[in-house]
Amino acid sequence: MRLPWKRREQWQERLGRNKTILWEKLREALASVVPITVIVLILSFTVAPIPTETLLAFLIGAVMVILGIGLFSLGADTAMTPIGERVGAAMTRSRKLWVVAAVGFLIGVIVTVSEPDLQVLAQQVPGVPNATLVGAVAVGVGVFLVIAMLRILFRIPLNRMLIVFYILVFALALFVPEDFLAIAFDSGGVTTGPMTVPFIMALGVGVATVRGYRGATPGDVVNRVVMTDYNTGEESVPLDVAAQMNPKSIYLMFGANALAARDDEAVEDSFIAYYGQMIDLLREAAPEADIYVQTMTPVAADYSSTGIYKERIQRVNQKLANMALEKGVYFVDVYSALADENGDLVAEYSSDGLHMVAAGYKAWADCLAGHVAYSADNPYVMGSEYYIAK
Repeated sequence: MRLPWKRREQWQERLGRNKTILWEKLREALASVVPITVIVLILSFTVAPIPTETLLAFLIGAVMVILGIGLFSLGADTAMTPIGERVGAAMTRSRKLWVVAAVGFLIGVIVTVSEPDLQVLAQQVPGVPNATLVGAVAVGVGVFLVIAMLRILFRIPLNRMLIVFYILVFALALFVPEDFLAIAFDSGGVTTGPMTVPFIMALGVGVATVRGYRGATPGDVVNRVVMTDYNTGEESVPLDVAAQMNPKSIYLMFGANALAARDDEAVEDSFIAYYGQMIDLLREAAPEADIYVQTMTPVAADYSSTGIYKERIQRVNQKLANMALEKGVYFVDVYSALADENGDLVAEYSSDGLHMVAAGYKAWADCLAGHVAYSADNPYVMGSEYYIAK
């Protein structure tokens, strides 16, 4: 039985995490709304004067929009996203194609019908009944969500599907009245609204995580230990699964727990050696894949642990860079994308000084989306000016 103070600690930690996410979402809303507000204010005092009452109502509305977007985004991150991921994973675990198709279609329709942007568009198109427009768009999203789920499960290349469907769209456009073309394009735009996107993206993440092994260590992977997938319940060897997927890119990162046992160089050398063995085995399993080794992530300035601290992480990162250079693989500097000017983890990226919250994962994802890959032609050197990820 948990003690009350334990519950209080958990709630306080959750509240602190939500405050961090809310502040991040409010800043995003400010960045979106303030420029438009400034433009309207400039126009209202120059070329298009408006009554004071109208201007005041506009400013109040802008503040309410910022608060509303921030709170809605907080809800999407803390509730819709986890639910979507769990639903997607459950669909995959069922191992029944009809379940994936039926649930995917139903979710696509329901989420689209509840999309506020689509409801607004339907009221602005008098020539088409609201129910007809909303229903047609919802069914279309449902059908293509099913296609997207099947693409993930059957690993169909995205570029091929885009080419086929773009050709189909342009072919249909030749036979559709011009009045409906504008409606079609506007309908496509409103389906990328604040309700549809977070849930469908989370659903896709859940479906895509068809392989996952709890408690897996580098030694388990290197020694080809048969492990149980916690999503499907199937037993498999992780390296064999990687070979079957025929990936184009593989990103490697071992957790900091491997260093927590002891604070000595023997542990660090073993840590680096496992990376080297993993790279050799992955090259055999997926010879066409580009391999990227990520740095360890930073910790907060006040984080306290026996084997995990800033100076050691920086030292291990330099060893990883040297190993990556020897192995001829790419090296990605995640550390700098998450660290402040002192080399410590940015405070808002974590609630405990080590593990990431939503803001930290977003910064991490942004780094991976546009990183500089260090190699023999662009060597990584701790403290160099290009050390910051771009």
